[in-house]
Amino acid sequence: MSSAYRLEVAAADSLPLLVDWIPDAAAAVRWGGPAMAFPLLPHLARHLDFVAPQLAVPGHLALPGNSWWLTQEGHQLAFGQLFFPEAGRVHLARLIVHPERRGARLGEALVRALVLEAQRQHPVTQATLRVYRDNTRAVNLYQRLGFVDLDTGDTRMAMLSARLPLISG
Repeated sequence: MSSAYRLEVAAADSLPLLVDWIPDAAAAVRWGGPAMAFPLLPHLARHLDFVAPQLAVPGHLALPGNSWWLTQEGHQLAFGQLFFPEAGRVHLARLIVHPERRGARLGEALVRALVLEAQRQHPVTQATLRVYRDNTRAVNLYQRLGFVDLDTGDTRMAMLSARLPLISG
């Protein structure tokens, strides 16, 4: 029987593993957005530092280490980040599952664990994320978890924004 999934802070020395999951510039943009430079190292480390007022709940500094690994028995299976752009909202970013483990519902486990961590850090009432529309597996996952499309229905947009209302407590 395998152990449960856990969230662990992603430290800079664990970045080479993540870099191996993202093979080229197109994959880097798809995962990290248009500003993500390739090759990822040494640029990726700057995306792990969230102690900046613009990324924090107003009146608070963001906690360092808001980059997370979903692990099981010491193995990194998925990665994601938390942003707190305004009071009451967490934004999930740069979500990725180990390429050899996709299809095993790890994305669901990652999103659920990140939302719980966000609620532990701040009283959040909604979670948001962005995803490329043609990433149908991810879109289906987020819809299954209850995220709703916030866009106007203009399917010409490459990405959609989604929101999940949360019950605090």
